[in-house]
Amino acid sequence: MDEGTLHGLWIDALAEVGVPATPHTDGLFSALVARYREAHRGYHTLQHLAECLSLLGLHQAEAERSGEVALALWFHDAIYDVRGHDNEQKSADWARDALASAGLSQDAALRVHALVMATRHGAVPEGKDARLLVDIDLAILGAPAARFSEYERHIRVEYAHVPPVLFEPRRHAILSGFLAREPLYLTQAIRAEREAQARINLQAAIDATARTTVPSVEELLALAIQQVNARERAQAKALCEIALAAHPPHPAAHQLSAWLLLQQGDAVAAREQVEHSLALRPQHEQTLVLAGEIARASAQPAVALRYFERAHGLEPERPERRQLVATVWFELALQHHDAGDLQGAARALREALRLMPRYVEAEVNLGIVLQEAGDMDGALQAYGRAYRLRDDTFGRIAHALSTPRSGRLWLNLDELRAMLAATPA
Repeated sequence: MDEGTLHGLWIDALAEVGVPATPHTDGLFSALVARYREAHRGYHTLQHLAECLSLLGLHQAEAERSGEVALALWFHDAIYDVRGHDNEQKSADWARDALASAGLSQDAALRVHALVMATRHGAVPEGKDARLLVDIDLAILGAPAARFSEYERHIRVEYAHVPPVLFEPRRHAILSGFLAREPLYLTQAIRAEREAQARINLQAAIDATARTTVPSVEELLALAIQQVNARERAQAKALCEIALAAHPPHPAAHQLSAWLLLQQGDAVAAREQVEHSLALRPQHEQTLVLAGEIARASAQPAVALRYFERAHGLEPERPERRQLVATVWFELALQHHDAGDLQGAARALREALRLMPRYVEAEVNLGIVLQEAGDMDGALQAYGRAYRLRDDTFGRIAHALSTPRSGRLWLNLDELRAMLAATPA
């Protein structure tokens, strides 16, 4: 069906609901056509829309408000993102708002909205128009075998980013759900035309997606890492779940699951997975670091420190590990400081500085802690070291020294700079 024919059907649908053709409705037509031509679509294209509109033309007598059914068909796949879970909602909202702005009555716009929402196929549609619309949308299932096979290929193109080990069982479940419906089609005329062929097609596709073997855990992990690199974390997580369900416990599968759960924000589940991984290989450095990161995300710096120190002990010469442990000592110092434990805070800051002697933030905070503890000589030494490492700390140091605990309000900033520069290390 060419674009001119489609435009004629669009004008007819609008006329049937009392909306005149205008430049606005022509713009809406162009926007819809552009949507159905999006490059990521394989099946949900203008071909699918044209087939739906043609079938409505054959069964128009089955509708109560055929114009509204036609408009719902125009919009039912207008928003189509294979990674989205609200395509029908967005399409329905667009239909309601766009048609209302074109002059459709509010009641009719709401009915079109409800019709588009029926194409979620999550419940038995209510009303003649909804049943007809859903049957038309699913008519492809009862198409001749060659067209149905083409449909299956086009669906796979849309989900090319999903590995077969994930796609096939999901597709198997969807097709099995359609096959289990009794009847599949709710409109008598369409059922008579397509039900028998649909069951043949569905059974053949179900048989084709019945996987008999599960890939090895190594293959599943390789696929999962590919998905992580492609930023398909949900797919990676599903692959890890298959690996853990189908094979004996594997430390790398638990570790990757833990990392994915942490990225998802589920630190509790991540901790459970990382503990399983460490039980299988307790001296694995990267897993220990991950366990520490999970503890940090749970606001448990003391627990994180234990994991990081274990990892640091395995490779003490790695500077990034020293920095990581020092950073957690710093975080622990802040926690002690907030709790009023000045002695614990000072001890933690000194540990951070032992690992990273040029840790400027730790020096400044050590000065503040010692100042609050009444050790002004120690505080000035820490401030001096910080200033000599980075002179842009002067403002913070001057502010800290101007607090009542310092016992002195520094009015001569040049004098303060000179004193800090000369303070013994």
